Amino acid sequence: MVNSTPENETVFLDGEMIGSTPLERAGIPAGTHEITITHDGYMTWSHLITVRQGQLTLVPTARLRWAG
Repeated sequence: MVNSTPENETVFLDGEMIGSTPLERAGIPAGTHEITITHDGYMTWSHLITVRQGQLTLVPTARLRWAG
């Protein structure tokens, strides 16, 4: 589950676009993955997560900073 401030940010998992925030996604394989969140005019946010099989993984709320 991925949330951000502001919302409607583009979410990438290991470099592949998977949707926009808020986002709940099932079927991510167990292991370590990189979540990246982007939005025009804001600094890119990135975080490593560890997904465990059969468990919900919450990503810390991404608070994007204005790049201007």
